[in-house]
Amino acid sequence: MTPREERGLVIAATCRLNRMSDGTWLVPSQPKSGTVAAYSVNLEAKTCTCLDHKEGGFTCKHYYAASITHKRDVLPDGTVIDTKTITLTEKKVYKQDWRAYNLAQSVEAHRFQELLFDFGGIGGWELALRLAGWEWPCWTGSCPCQPYSAAGKGKGDKDTRNLWPQMYRLIRECHPITVFGEQVASAIGHGWLDGVSADLEREGYAVGSVVLGAHSVGAPHIRQRLYWVGLLPDAARDGGRRNVEKRQTDRRTTDRRDCPWIDFAAIPCHDGKSRRISVEPGDVPLAYGIPRDMGSTFPELAGMGSIARSNRVGRLRGYGNAIVPTLAAEFIKAVMDTDPRF
Repeated sequence: MTPREERGLVIAATCRLNRMSDGTWLVPSQPKSGTVAAYSVNLEAKTCTCLDHKEGGFTCKHYYAASITHKRDVLPDGTVIDTKTITLTEKKVYKQDWRAYNLAQSVEAHRFQELLFDFGGIGGWELALRLAGWEWPCWTGSCPCQPYSAAGKGKGDKDTRNLWPQMYRLIRECHPITVFGEQVASAIGHGWLDGVSADLEREGYAVGSVVLGAHSVGAPHIRQRLYWVGLLPDAARDGGRRNVEKRQTDRRTTDRRDCPWIDFAAIPCHDGKSRRISVEPGDVPLAYGIPRDMGSTFPELAGMGSIARSNRVGRLRGYGNAIVPTLAAEFIKAVMDTDPRF
């Protein structure tokens, strides 16, 4: 086998040769400088448009490549085999438990509202709603602050603990009339509040927000947090209007002695400063008034509640990441004062 035949065999094995309508073959050449040329080969006339054949008169590698391909694709009786490539995409079908699916569809929204009310802020939101005198169904949620906290890694929306997309998906499906939420104040700098507002407004909600510090309700620490609310403006509110004037009078006459931090002791610290701590025993000052029987309405949570009550360190961590209920109550009261439906 000559060198030209060997190169023709390589072209036939590695390249696609096209048979034209006039019976000629379009044969690509082996690239040398990054570009691929193509030459027309006529097997009957034994001609090729390459310089090796035209100027040198040699039987070139392109002719050998076309000849090999022709013999491979033409049967002895002259029938030409036209090979085509077809890509098939197989559709996979998974079995669905439609009975369980239908059951979930019928009870999921109601069940999720119960769980949101019971677990938002490990019970802090429940207490805040009671302190504010809230009487209507609502959703509450405190998305994890780690993606946006100064103590975190600062990944923002790219952090897998950013749960707002999931909360928004549920809001979009169920459309609760009122949604209260809380987040660390530094999330604003990451664009988190802009995204939440845009998502809720897209669903027809009116959105309001404010940054409040725990010190504004007498707590011995600043603890600034972003509180926000989403309201469906045109939705009817069960229960009718509240007596706004009476409620505002009640708020003005609130006894400051109800503040859980009214009694404290000043403790000198190594940095020369004194810090207030509550004179009440245990961890009560960290989460004053959070119901100890939270979740008791669900028997399946009884074991979890028992473990939580026996795990003091776990409770301290949970309370440390929870909202300040008395502060959240002030935000809820402000929302009630601005909407005539309450």
